[in-house]
Amino acid sequence: MQCGKPCLLIVVLMMILIGSGLYLTSKLLNPLADSPIVTHTGNSQSTPPFPPIPQPAGNLEQVLIVQTDPNSSCGTKEFVFSEQQLQALPQTSFKTKHTWANIAQEFSGPLLTDVLKQVCANARDIYLRSLDKYSVMVNFQAIAKYQPILALKVNGQALTIREKGPLWLMINTDEYKLPPRSLDNIFVWQLYYIRVLTSD
Repeated sequence: MQCGKPCLLIVVLMMILIGSGLYLTSKLLNPLADSPIVTHTGNSQSTPPFPPIPQPAGNLEQVLIVQTDPNSSCGTKEFVFSEQQLQALPQTSFKTKHTWANIAQEFSGPLLTDVLKQVCANARDIYLRSLDKYSVMVNFQAIAKYQPILALKVNGQALTIREKGPLWLMINTDEYKLPPRSLDNIFVWQLYYIRVLTSD
């Protein structure tokens, strides 16, 4: 039995609808797919170069080192933040769920944007490194809209090295309705070093 033009038209329309449905589903389930947020993750062998970990680790006078790459438009700069200097910046607090706890936790600390403004206001690509030598390169402009903070406290308690401190980069994933685990790679705990790789 031959279908003819009406059946063929129905088949074509069904294929279009199915294709559109698959496309929209992929966007809803993975809205970050078009944003190259994480460009590289690595370990102690990762580049670019990084300064030695401050001794003793967790020194409150050297909580965070921020450097700029000489090839960036900001030139060669370095700023070492103490815990007191980070606390002096405007503080942001939010409560959100994340992969490493069974319930939502309250995070508070300065916005990463405000920290970077002290060194290179137009940062684009940044490199983050932790005391445990985890590293990740991030498109900062792609995550800036989510207002990441450098958490100094969780549930009102100052973060220690044992509790993933003294700094933990975190985003309010609940407010922005981000898919679970979609940004886990950039939630760097024990963060001690940021390098601005490129800037506008």
